[in-house]
Amino acid sequence: MDNKKWITGISLGFCIVLSGASAHAAEYCDDKVDTISLKKCAMEDYKLEEDKINRVYQKLRAILSPKDKQRLKTAQLAWIDFRIKDCDFQTGWETGTIGPLMSIGCETSHTEDRRKVLEERLKSEREFGYSN
Repeated sequence: MDNKKWITGISLGFCIVLSGASAHAAEYCDDKVDTISLKKCAMEDYKLEEDKINRVYQKLRAILSPKDKQRLKTAQLAWIDFRIKDCDFQTGWETGTIGPLMSIGCETSHTEDRRKVLEERLKSEREFGYSN
């Protein structure tokens, strides 16, 4: 295997893994091999996931009781703190140009997971109205 194919394969692999394996990342990163482009790709996916979680959070907040709104806010702030600390733990040993990519990928993955949790709660609230 020649070096260009190997580098392209590795770069695409990193992009897909670091971005939570989204279709957007795979498409965007398809021909990217340099660190700057890979970081841009990872940041785009992170921003997309942040936008998604913020929309779900606002929808959920809109239908919760005042008491549950406060609980949600408290939980979300604790989760943000956890995400930062956990990604620092998971990627803090990385140095050089790969470190920031690993960190962005970690935060994207955590954000996607948290969004799914909030979506499930939103679905439950809509179906069963737990926080009347």
